[in-house]
Amino acid sequence: MACTRKSQVCRLSFYVVFSFVFIFISTSAGIAAPPPDPYADAVHSSTSGVILSPGNALGAPDGNLATVVGLLGQNLVLDMGEGEEGTSDLIVYYGPLGVGVVASVQFLDANLQVLHTASLLLSANVGGAQVQVAYPNAPTPYRFVRFTSVSSAYTIDAVEAMTYRPDSDGDGLPDAWEVQYGLNPLDATGSHGPDGDPDNDGLSNAQELSLGTHPNNPDSDNDGLPDAWEVQHGLNPLDA
Repeated sequence: MACTRKSQVCRLSFYVVFSFVFIFISTSAGIAAPPPDPYADAVHSSTSGVILSPGNALGAPDGNLATVVGLLGQNLVLDMGEGEEGTSDLIVYYGPLGVGVVASVQFLDANLQVLHTASLLLSANVGGAQVQVAYPNAPTPYRFVRFTSVSSAYTIDAVEAMTYRPDSDGDGLPDAWEVQYGLNPLDATGSHGPDGDPDNDGLSNAQELSLGTHPNNPDSDNDGLPDAWEVQHGLNPLDA
């Protein structure tokens, strides 16, 4: 009986040691997570139709191509990643084309609502090329980009946001936006946080970000009408 108990103690000791090692390795792996990047991280489930090798459009350009088939209703939706949302123009890397193609790319928010739709002009080429697609709603972040099909098929190598949304203090305000307007990207409290209102215009920093208004100017379009008053009365605080 003593021998049996000893064996049980040995097994228990091994289990405890193994558990601690497993937790340590898992925690270390979490710490070593890859840093934010400007490229798409995943293919969204709303992708529809026949898209060939959609995963090839993820990450940095590497010559591996996803194909948007030349049929109506084919949509490739790429996820830029939570905390890595694009905040300005998009660079689209694409593969060889025998003839030029005019397609469409949509910028979507986290709820898949369309923020902007732009023409995607892909030039004929031999070895692949890239094109910059303007995003006029900067710095309003877009979480997803959707490519639609046309009569001709085309291929996507990668997409890259020229500026994106790492959020160091986790306050929902992109670092680049905070730096642009003199806020501290490492301080999520007071006037530097999402609820702060440094220009005392009645709009929080989070609201200013969403509207595209200036968090340090109570009258962003300088028309003599305070931003908050214009929003309250259904007017555009960016149109004088």
